[in-house]
Amino acid sequence: MTEAPEGGEKKKRERSIRSETTRVFLVVFGILIMVGFFNILSNIRGMNTFRTVEKTYLVQYQAAENMGKKANDIIALSYLLAGDHDLTLLMAEMLKYDGMVQSFESSKESFKNFVKEGDEQQAIKLLVVLEKIENIFVDFNNSCRDMTISIMEGDKQRSRVAFTRLDKQIDEFRNQIKILLSSVNTNLRQATAEARDGLFYTSILGAVVIFLAVFITLGLIYYLMSFLSISLLPISNLMHNLRQAVFSIDKAQNVVYPVSAYSSTVFGTDIVGRNVVDTVYKDVPTNSETMASLKSALSLVFGEDEIQWLAMEDCFPQMVEFIMEEKDQILKITYTPLLDKDENVQSIMMVAEDVTEIEKLRMEAKKKQGEVAILQSLVNMDSQDLTAFLEGTNNLLKNAIEQFDALDKDPKAGEILFRNLHTIKGNSRMHALTVLSETTHIAENALDVVNKKIAAGKPVDQNSLLELRRHLFLVEVSLATHSQIAARFLGADDNMHETVWRRFIFSIGMLEYLSTSERWVNEHKIEEEGSDGSKWRIFVGSGEDTVQEAQILSEFLGMEVLHKELAKVKFGDEECVPLIKDCSEHFLKDYLKFAA
Repeated sequence: MTEAPEGGEKKKRERSIRSETTRVFLVVFGILIMVGFFNILSNIRGMNTFRTVEKTYLVQYQAAENMGKKANDIIALSYLLAGDHDLTLLMAEMLKYDGMVQSFESSKESFKNFVKEGDEQQAIKLLVVLEKIENIFVDFNNSCRDMTISIMEGDKQRSRVAFTRLDKQIDEFRNQIKILLSSVNTNLRQATAEARDGLFYTSILGAVVIFLAVFITLGLIYYLMSFLSISLLPISNLMHNLRQAVFSIDKAQNVVYPVSAYSSTVFGTDIVGRNVVDTVYKDVPTNSETMASLKSALSLVFGEDEIQWLAMEDCFPQMVEFIMEEKDQILKITYTPLLDKDENVQSIMMVAEDVTEIEKLRMEAKKKQGEVAILQSLVNMDSQDLTAFLEGTNNLLKNAIEQFDALDKDPKAGEILFRNLHTIKGNSRMHALTVLSETTHIAENALDVVNKKIAAGKPVDQNSLLELRRHLFLVEVSLATHSQIAARFLGADDNMHETVWRRFIFSIGMLEYLSTSERWVNEHKIEEEGSDGSKWRIFVGSGEDTVQEAQILSEFLGMEVLHKELAKVKFGDEECVPLIKDCSEHFLKDYLKFAA
């Protein structure tokens, strides 16, 4: 008789628990709706603030930066106008200058319109600075045109006075542009700070939402576990559709799962289970400092805490060269430590991306920047000093090459060669030609190794001579570049052009000579004697240098088709022999054009 009331009481308690659970769930759900509603309102407010920053202040900053770039272009061209004395070049550059002025005026008007759309007080301040810039630019423009006209008329005194006035106006122009950019940047930072404050309160509300969501999350754990396998499927698909090589390495330095499918495309093979040093870093020189630092870091980070990782992180190379099927690639690699429960490094996740084309574009941009730097140094030289410097340096370099060829016959040749290089370096530094002085300094270091061996009575090994010859060649190319730029922009005589042609003719001849014999594949085993008994130690046994010289010189001389063909030549590859014959034919056609 007592069991029934107990059963009824149990059911009553169960109903009460279910009822209380339902009420608590509804209360929590209602709180989430309320907080979510306020969170949405806060997000809308934050979005409006950032929209204002983006449409007003960011646009102003971009417009001001664009105007600053165009101003710098005009300043650079005005300096070029000061250095040109060829009437045709001056006319062409003046046309370009007029176009730049119109472009600057257009960017200035665009900036002014954007400023008027912003805050009124800030707009007044910016418009005051902009008015100063307009006034200075009018004087600057008049001085530049006056200087150019006086140069065309051959009035040196008037051109110098105009250039002096122009130089002062350029400084004022630059200062006002800097003030404008600084003001716009300050406005942008202030607006961003206001938007950040708005996001702070939004974040607080978001934290409340997360805290309350924990209660619901606990009730959904079962469902999450049920769908766990389904959740992992998109991650697997993501790994196999990434356009990057993503993988991890363990303490044994082997590649382990998970590995993205694109890794096989980047490395040309399945890398799972393979040693990372022998795979990813296979083309890093074994005796290089980079390889030594990498191996040291790999042996020290595993099993250690994150502080040790941070101390060794810089030892992992960010950019490496990787050669796959005769194709040179440049890989950008990022590293992320994966920690175990004790916060120690268990494995390292690596992401490798092929940035070969990006690096090529960067190198082209760097080359153009180098040419601009050379031009800026040459512009500061007097025309007579420039001519004397180029002729004198060319003669010193010719004598240096002669002394190099006499190193095995004349014990004083090394000293004379050093004096020539040291004079070239000193003269270059005196005229602020940094590129040429640094290249010559490296050649001096290579010569010092050879001279020390000669002084000690030790035989000079072939590698040291090859290294010295390689750097002498780079000095030739650097001087030829200076001469070419001086001829193109400053009207100087390019007295290195014929020297470069002779060097190129010799390189092509050596390539054809090497490719028609067993020297192409057995160069290190052959040492022939010249007619005077001297060893052909420079080119016999250095075919790779000959190929590289031909590639550099063809690019320098503007032979695009020939340069592309020479870029495919790899010394020692018999399949390249027919290609060298084609290169020789192209060379003969280009040479006939040059001779004509």
